[in-house]
Amino acid sequence: MKYDKKRFITNVYALAKQQGMKIRDLESGCGVCAGYFARLRQEKKNAAPGADFLLAVAEQLSVSVDSLLTFDFSEATGAETKLHEYLEKLIRETESHQLVWQEDSFGYLDNLLINKDGTTPHPLFDTLPDQTGRESLPFYLSRFRDLKGLVPVNTYGCVFPGGLTLYMVKVWNTGDDPSSPGDWTELELLMTGPGKYDSMPFCHTDHEKGTRLEPDMKKLFSVVSDAVRLPHLTPKAMAYIDSYLSEGNEHEKE
Repeated sequence: MKYDKKRFITNVYALAKQQGMKIRDLESGCGVCAGYFARLRQEKKNAAPGADFLLAVAEQLSVSVDSLLTFDFSEATGAETKLHEYLEKLIRETESHQLVWQEDSFGYLDNLLINKDGTTPHPLFDTLPDQTGRESLPFYLSRFRDLKGLVPVNTYGCVFPGGLTLYMVKVWNTGDDPSSPGDWTELELLMTGPGKYDSMPFCHTDHEKGTRLEPDMKKLFSVVSDAVRLPHLTPKAMAYIDSYLSEGNEHEKE
């Protein structure tokens, strides 16, 4: 990640203030002399401090090094900061395979059938009458934009206890809705419950003006995509394979 001295220093002072921590106590906890951050802020050079020091600062402020160098804590609202922490945890636990994601293929979603009661079998979809008004068609029900022309080109779900499912969706605007012309994509993160409309919208990207959480959303989407497409082994499976391979080596020695 690129080191931005201004962002780093601004975050240090902002987080220390938010946590009621004195800068001199932070400096002491990081093993540097009093006034270090004041001098660092005044220096013209932009050389990054050592990795050990950055890690020590991050630990003292209870954030990740990545957050300290990239997220803007000084301007973020409380909700944005909380969502940033949430997204970071999702990224970590997806990378370590603690969270298991499944993909709903585009082909399946594009060919959804309507249930006998007039509903759809997928919680992210609702029904809309066709042009004749005699038949209902499924359409993606965005929790962030009131548009009927959004298509979920990538849909990933992760099941949590209590029947809750977290969805990471990349939506494409086809331009079919006259209120929103143009060809664009956005990312949406939301959680649905057992009930069809029992959903919690968390955050989304904005193709027009961007958002403070956009880097986190893009990284989560990339990590989830890799986790679904690339093979991975659980610790138990890894132990089994290691045991089998070691047995093969023993037979070769005999």
